[in-house]
Amino acid sequence: MTLLLRTTSNPTGYVSAVRYVVRKIDPAIALRGINTLEEEVADSIAIVRIMGILMGIFGVVALALSSLGVYGVLSESVAQRTHEIGIRLALGAKPRDLLKLILGQALKLTGIGLVIAVPCAVAISRAMASRFRPGERGFHDSGRIHGAAITRGARRRLSPCAPRD
Repeated sequence: MTLLLRTTSNPTGYVSAVRYVVRKIDPAIALRGINTLEEEVADSIAIVRIMGILMGIFGVVALALSSLGVYGVLSESVAQRTHEIGIRLALGAKPRDLLKLILGQALKLTGIGLVIAVPCAVAISRAMASRFRPGERGFHDSGRIHGAAITRGARRRLSPCAPRD
């Protein structure tokens, strides 16, 4: 049985009065816990909050791992092209042009990845939102997806410039 009581002052001050009234109506009813509405709401969504925190942590770990992977692929690509870069420098290419060449390759890979990933993320978000909250379309906060795309783009843009050992 659930009993809701609206108060104008501190709700914890009414606990003894509520116990007395319930005991007077039916002494067989045992009150196990008297909480405020805020406490009940917080308890009811605690698992959702924990799952959200875990998903955030896993997302950060995934971002870190993917960053390392992208850095490794681009670093290996540049390492394989060191002879080509040396020949281009010997033939008179400017370092700025070589940087454009390497960054152009990195941005091309980034663009292909974003063209594939963004529609997939939107579709998955909409599918999950409709499954768990019927009537919602998903990604109400489009800033998150744009922020993720900008973060990945900036990371890929800067990773070929990172110093190598």
